[in-house]
Amino acid sequence: MLERAKITYEERQIAKTLNYGTIFGGGADMVKTMLANLTNKDAQEFLYRFYRSYPGLRIALHLQ
Repeated sequence: MLERAKITYEERQIAKTLNYGTIFGGGADMVKTMLANLTNKDAQEFLYRFYRSYPGLRIALHLQ
């Protein structure tokens, strides 16, 4: 985990985009579209790590 003081404004905006986009049902293609600098591989890796960190969230999102 990063120290809050070391996180830049741009990094925070990227994190917010990824987190909210994922929570609201976006897949790797949506994440990549929202963040043009991201590769497909990076988007897939983010989603993999996100859902691995929050396994209950994936279940909850698929039940809706």
